[in-house]
Amino acid sequence: SNTAFANHGGTSAAAPHVGGALVLLWDAGITSPKVQKAILINTAQTWSDNDTLSNYADDGTVNGDRWDNTYGWGMMDLQHAYFHRSNWFVDSVVANDSAPDDDDYKLYKGHMYANDKATVVWHRRAVYNDDSEPATYYSTTDINLRAYNADTGTNFDSDTVHGGNNVHQISSNASQDTVIKVYAWSNSIDGASSEQFALATEEGFTRAEPPLL
Repeated sequence: SNTAFANHGGTSAAAPHVGGALVLLWDAGITSPKVQKAILINTAQTWSDNDTLSNYADDGTVNGDRWDNTYGWGMMDLQHAYFHRSNWFVDSVVANDSAPDDDDYKLYKGHMYANDKATVVWHRRAVYNDDSEPATYYSTTDINLRAYNADTGTNFDSDTVHGGNNVHQISSNASQDTVIKVYAWSNSIDGASSEQFALATEEGFTRAEPPLL
């Protein structure tokens, strides 16, 4: 009726909400799809279904980072996204070459409080074919994400399981000065000479240059 609301769920309900969020980010000057995706995922409220898909009574927010079967990377928080609309980097890496130069990894430094997150995203490339199926799909590059305590060098969190994924996320277990490392694990990059990525962080992060060896 003209006065009633209907419950509606699923991806067909979620997609227009995400689309509206992307328009707002575009209005804020964030035009890169990778950056938009990284910001929305990094600033989302982390939710858990408590590993019980059919029972919603035990669902709710959780601290830190989690990919969840029901809630994915969480629920969008546009106020949080707007606050962190400038806290991102776009860089690229070449395939893992085990050389001391930083062309196959990038470092970022800043302060993270407990449960703060950082998220890296990259794309799977394809050769598009007008309105038909892409003519060629390239294998998704394996990029890893690690976080270290800047004072002790302790690796306090990492997301390195590939499985075709193109999103990785870490979170801090305490208030600490942090070094974030984004690096290529793949020994080759299918269909390109380098892989571009977007990294969303907390405020105050900067690129860190490694010492020259």
